[in-house]
Amino acid sequence: MIFGLEIYQVLLIGFILAAALTTLTTGKDGIRNGFLFFIVSLSLGYRSVYLTDAITLHPAEVLIWFLFFLYIFLRRRFEVENRPIWLPTWLKLLIPFWLLAWIIGLSANRSWQWMLQESKNFLVLLPLFVVGHHILSERRNWPPVLLAFFLTGAWIGGLGLLEYTFPGLIGSIPGFAADPVARATLEGFSRATFSFYGAPVAVFLLAVSLPLVNALWEFFPDRRQRLLLVLAAAAQVGSIYIGGYRSIWIVMIFEIFLWVILRLGLVPGFLALGISVPLTVVLFPQVAEERLMTLLLAAEGVSVESSAAKRIARGEEAWASTLAKPLGSGWSSSGWVHNDFLQISVGLGILPALLLVFAWLRNNILLLTSIFRLRKQKQSSRLAEALLIVLAASGGVMVFQGTTWLVFTALPMWFAWMLADVWLREAPGFETAVEAESKSTELRPWGKIPGQP
Repeated sequence: MIFGLEIYQVLLIGFILAAALTTLTTGKDGIRNGFLFFIVSLSLGYRSVYLTDAITLHPAEVLIWFLFFLYIFLRRRFEVENRPIWLPTWLKLLIPFWLLAWIIGLSANRSWQWMLQESKNFLVLLPLFVVGHHILSERRNWPPVLLAFFLTGAWIGGLGLLEYTFPGLIGSIPGFAADPVARATLEGFSRATFSFYGAPVAVFLLAVSLPLVNALWEFFPDRRQRLLLVLAAAAQVGSIYIGGYRSIWIVMIFEIFLWVILRLGLVPGFLALGISVPLTVVLFPQVAEERLMTLLLAAEGVSVESSAAKRIARGEEAWASTLAKPLGSGWSSSGWVHNDFLQISVGLGILPALLLVFAWLRNNILLLTSIFRLRKQKQSSRLAEALLIVLAASGGVMVFQGTTWLVFTALPMWFAWMLADVWLREAPGFETAVEAESKSTELRPWGKIPGQP
């Protein structure tokens, strides 16, 4: 211990101070650089500071709020035009339901600390979207932001594989990992513990960071850079596998399926999948196949292990609570349902849950139409494809696992939503500036001007 603090607490404070110092001393790009620190902090997992038994502060939320207030106070220095602060319509519509959930919760004598602990996982959407929009309204910032998130996933994946393979090595680092030895499931599958992160929920972030390799492939054309991208993607795929979350396996398979369709087209994509899927099944270890089958059996109502049965029961209870109280039961009333949309319907009511579903579907449709439009204009659609897969994957994780009970699992999903919303808002405006674009040689995340090398 140092000054009465655990080693990890000292490291957290040092990380936050380094991020703040970098932000304040790097001039015009300070907020962008601080935002990169924020992205990296998502790899810290369960490492948080406990203010009370109920309230914790994660470095990621501390940093994003710091960047938000810094931007608000110094807006005139960062922007030539005094643009109004932008938030997507769906987010603005959610805010009254947040307030209503506080009123309902307090009227039911629910602990304000537990309500604050859950509500701040949604409140963090405000600084994330404001700061993210400020940074990503400049196209030059897209490559470093996407790369930082992708490499954060690669770091988590690489450490997960290292811990899984050499648990003694990782376990010997003080304050780093408590119990790195893999755990065997009922089927005999050895699941990685991701003890450096705190739990196998680490793979939730990987499900939304992995698809960004599609966009980064265009940003970094050098062969050595692309080799590193392949290795980083492989680390994330391997880590998702050893994480043992069957639903995340399905999400990853869906990501690959969607990527093949978007890249090769509908007919060639299905032909490629028709060859690759049977081959994968043959090469898939039997113990993993058996573990995946237990999930499919649970979906059919045949429960062969307790975790699937418990999650189904929680979902049924959440839906019953929603029907009983369609306006919601207030913050912290649901517990961890393992389905974000059902959890939101319990706490905030059925309307905000439907609002989020509608916003997610709408943005997926808009991204898909943008891909067709860019291709028709003979522009690159790689970033739009990546964002579509990322957003679709975030929805899958939120449905199958639930992330909004913990701020560090919620933030990667909200980050995916922010990327999609900002791109949909900003890309058309940049495409109209043809004359300015023709003079620029920088990378264009939403496509090249037709006829430009």
